[in-house]
Amino acid sequence: MKKGEAKQAMEPAPEPASDMWTEYSVSLKILNRIYGGIPKNPELIEGFLKGKGVPAMAVAELAPKIAASIDPEEAEAARTAEAMWTGFKSDDRGIYIETRQIKAMLKEASGESEMWRDIRGLKSRLGGAVFPKAEGGSDFSRIYLYRDGKPLGKPDAFEDTVGHVSGPAGPRSILKRKDYAENVVMSFKLKVGSRTVTEEVLRNLFEFGSELGLGADRSQENGKFEVMEFAKKA
Repeated sequence: MKKGEAKQAMEPAPEPASDMWTEYSVSLKILNRIYGGIPKNPELIEGFLKGKGVPAMAVAELAPKIAASIDPEEAEAARTAEAMWTGFKSDDRGIYIETRQIKAMLKEASGESEMWRDIRGLKSRLGGAVFPKAEGGSDFSRIYLYRDGKPLGKPDAFEDTVGHVSGPAGPRSILKRKDYAENVVMSFKLKVGSRTVTEEVLRNLFEFGSELGLGADRSQENGKFEVMEFAKKA
């Protein structure tokens, strides 16, 4: 290596601009129930991910990880029962939702109101410049559900409803079992590219999103929340 090349290699990388990011602390309280939407039958997880538009290569990587987070006894029950049982992802700390669900909620809110029609490319900005960051997982994507200051180790209970499907043998009824948690709190950070989405717009999106809700079964008015904290980092 030449002398000039060695000197160049030792030079530190340039520091990012100090005003590149704006950060917020956010806490949400679920007003009733939040339902888990992850299939507990490992054989159905791949189809679930594909139905959500996850690319095939990512499905091959994610499906085994999700299956590994499911309680083995519940997975076996879901395999053998004439039922569709859904729940939450979990780890040693407790059950959680993922930061991608926060981003999806914000993007959904941005497309549901005329309030933001004059903000060009808002949905694209939310996708490319707004990054929820949680406390769990190697990529900080796990938002744990808390009650009384402690993460919830497991769902509160499950609810059974009857669904109807059509197959080669004709229409039939199946049991739909859904795990839920009640009156829980979740907290996370928002890392936002400066001058991309303003604080006012973000506050309004969360307010609008509070009626859209989080989690599964939102068509039944579940998953609605109250914004307990939305604070800009000094």
